[in-house]
Amino acid sequence: MKSNFLKKVEATIKKYDLLSREAGQVVVALSGGPDSVALLDSLVGLGYDVVAAHCNFNLRGEESLRDESFVRTLCEDRNIRLDTISFDVDARRRLTGESVEMACRELRYEWFDKLVKKYDAQALATGHHRDDNIETLILNLLRSTGLRGVSGINPKGDRRVSPLIECSRGEIMNYLAMRRLGYVVDHTNNENEYRRNKVRNVIIPAIVSQFPDGCDRLAASIANLSDDLSLFEEAVNEWKNRYLSSENTINIDELKETHNAPASLLFRLIEPFGFNRDQAESIIDGETSGARFRSQEYEIVVSRGILRISRLNESASPNNLKMTIIDIAEFKPLDNAAVATFDAAILEGNPCWEVRAWQQGDRIKPFGMNGRSKKLSDIFNDAKVDDRVKRSQIVVTRDSEIVWVAGFRQCNLFRIDENTQRVVVLSLTDGE
Repeated sequence: MKSNFLKKVEATIKKYDLLSREAGQVVVALSGGPDSVALLDSLVGLGYDVVAAHCNFNLRGEESLRDESFVRTLCEDRNIRLDTISFDVDARRRLTGESVEMACRELRYEWFDKLVKKYDAQALATGHHRDDNIETLILNLLRSTGLRGVSGINPKGDRRVSPLIECSRGEIMNYLAMRRLGYVVDHTNNENEYRRNKVRNVIIPAIVSQFPDGCDRLAASIANLSDDLSLFEEAVNEWKNRYLSSENTINIDELKETHNAPASLLFRLIEPFGFNRDQAESIIDGETSGARFRSQEYEIVVSRGILRISRLNESASPNNLKMTIIDIAEFKPLDNAAVATFDAAILEGNPCWEVRAWQQGDRIKPFGMNGRSKKLSDIFNDAKVDDRVKRSQIVVTRDSEIVWVAGFRQCNLFRIDENTQRVVVLSLTDGE
């Protein structure tokens, strides 16, 4: 007889069409922690053919060896096939300049993707659950976000599924106790160095202490917002059919005349090509007639009310972003415009980075403006920067927001303060 927990997992799988017993094996990301152990056990209990996959990052000494040993014993006792891999995280960081978190994530998912192909598996299953969703919601709200950022973790991504996404951490722990299943605990989960741990260990308990059903309400809000996002994306697709031609042109005058929020709509139309909201607003404001805008791969040219999108030559982005992570004890304030320094929190959430030429309409939130933004064109004019320098100016963006005008000025976000424990140093190197 199935437990209530298994019934809930099965209902989630059916609701989101995550897996099929007839579609082949499922690769399960198995760290040995409670979430991944519950995931493995529940999928086996529901009759899926699973292969476990464990990564040893060798970052926690004996604890890392303990985790791998636990996972091996668990799978041997259950006669479950296990693939393991040992990573040299420091070696990757020396090559890429990534943070520890980013390097681990990239190494992990690159290997998982290989395993999915190796076994011709239907999906990679991860242990993301309801409380992870709530943490992500709060983190994204604190960074400022849109509808996508508050609609939660997609339970079904690119061959990646999250069958526990509607289960709470408490339900997972109760299931493990009922099944008398052991697990390992990463001691760093109790340390509040990282923002997610602060949300998990400080903010959410504070919410629950004042609003006992707060997590249930937040989870319900995520579900509602996810439904709203689906409706919104359906509408955007209809607008694309109306306004975006097969030649990737948009009649800006028509869009402004027929839509109540033309800048927001234009942003949604050009966002898939890598353009940002500020660029969309500048185009609608009519300040940039005849101007050109660039994303990492595309260029927009606006002329006589017609916007045209075309692909850039791949050699158009001549710079690479280098990241170096140092402890605050090693940090000394630098009088060097060729680098920028930030609190390591800037790396949390696996942000998307881009190095590109600046465009009319670009804005940054510089120091001394209390979080308000200012156009780069105004900053350049105030500093009497000549046209030659302006034409060659490079900016670095994090999730489409400019954090550094390279060699000139950085933003006010993620600044180093008395709470900073690690520092990210950004610099640009010539690409090959």
